[in-house]
Formats: sequence, structure tokens, C-alpha cells
Amino acid sequence: MPNVWCGEHRLTKENWFNASAFRNTGLCMAPDGYIAYVDDLSVLMPGWLSAVREAMAGGYVVCGAYKKVKDLQVENGVVKSYTEFPAGIDGRWQYATGDPCPAESGWLFGCSCAMPVEALLTINGWPDGLCGGLGFEDCCTGIVLTNAGYKMMYDRRMLTLESEEHHHIEPALRREDWHFVDGKPVMGGDGSTDKSHSALNIAMGSKRFPNHFDIRELRQKILAGEPFPIFQVPEHEWFSKTPIKDL
Repeated sequence: MPNVWCGEHRLTKENWFNASAFRNTGLCMAPDGYIAYVDDLSVLMPGWLSAVREAMAGGYVVCGAYKKVKDLQVENGVVKSYTEFPAGIDGRWQYATGDPCPAESGWLFGCSCAMPVEALLTINGWPDGLCGGLGFEDCCTGIVLTNAGYKMMYDRRMLTLESEEHHHIEPALRREDWHFVDGKPVMGGDGSTDKSHSALNIAMGSKRFPNHFDIRELRQKILAGEPFPIFQVPEHEWFSKTPIKDL
């Protein structure tokens, strides 16, 4: 969908990372009552779909597991071989008490997830306004979904393998944290008072994202066949107040 961070209608000088826009596009175009998101460069492993169907039956938000692997060989959707490495293991894996098991509010990150469409509509979709150009939209969404009263589970049966090497074949979309030095905005995080921590604090106190659109109304228009509006807001990055056209 048109947004100020990336794509044909961006305000930025180059394409910046804004996964929320991609995910909200899917939300607007999917008519079903339950929606799943899967990261690129990933392969669904046996058991993934069964875990999602179980979550659908239970009506809860489910966080999938992942392993980033090397030398991933796939034929017709079936994994033939791969090489594991310690840094590629999902950090939540060791804390699971069963499959599925209750998930911490910040456990919605990476690989794959699935949830009721109504859950995302209730919180006004993924945080385009809060996390555009930054990332971190997945964790913030998990926190706000939990605040809004939705049950969230983690399921290691919902496993994807992700190619590590293919992440580095093409340049990644730009994303930057921000912090202030002597009252002036500087790119980069400082580990405490930066944009990412500010976004986290906002999410922790929210049940709904303050996007520049109402996702429920927008979705109804898209499903009725209307085109996406060309959004040209916001004009300034919310934390540093930098004009987005200068980025």
C-alpha cells in the first residue's frame, strides 16, 4: 500500500524498511477470518499448518518458531538438507514449556505468526506510524494485542527454516534508530532513551495503534474494490522530527 517510507509513492530519497505497510496490505486484502504471515527466505516445515489450524480453532494469536540455517537445499517445497549454527536458533525455543505454550507479550517476532483478522482490526493494524523506518513492528504488535486482551501462544511445531546466506545477497532496506545528543537528533540507538525504546514504551501503554488511517474502514473499501489511497503523511519522522523527504 502507498506509504511515505518505501515504494512508488515514498517521500524518502531511498527505500526504507516499513514491514507494517506490507502487512497491512495483506490485512486489507484478505477476506478470511484468520490471517498468517510468513517471512521471506523461509520454508514451512511439517507440522506448521497443523499448528496454525489448532490456533484457528482456539481463536488465539500464535507465534511460530524458526531456525536460521546455512546451505539450505529445498526441492519442490521439501527440505533436503541444511547446516545448523548456534546463532541461528530461536531464542524463545529453550523457554517453551509445551506446544503450544503461553507466550510473553514481546514474543511475537520473526519467522511466522497467525491471528484472527478481528484482533488486528481491533488494534488498528500494524504500527505504520510508530515503526516505519525503524522495524520492531512485530514485538510492538504482540504487546498491544496482549494489552487488548488477546491470548497469545508460542508453538515450536509451527517451525520455519530460514536461509541465512540469502539475507546478504541483496542490500537490505534501510532502517535506523535515533537518539538525542545535546538536544539534537542523531542516528543510532543509545540503549535506553532512543526511538526503539520510546516505541516500546508507547506500545506497552497502548491497546490501539495511532495510525494515520482506520484500518477497519480502509479494509472495507479495499475489499469493495476501491484502490488504496495515496498516503503522503506523516511528513516528519515522529521521534526526531526530521522531515521524511530529507531521509
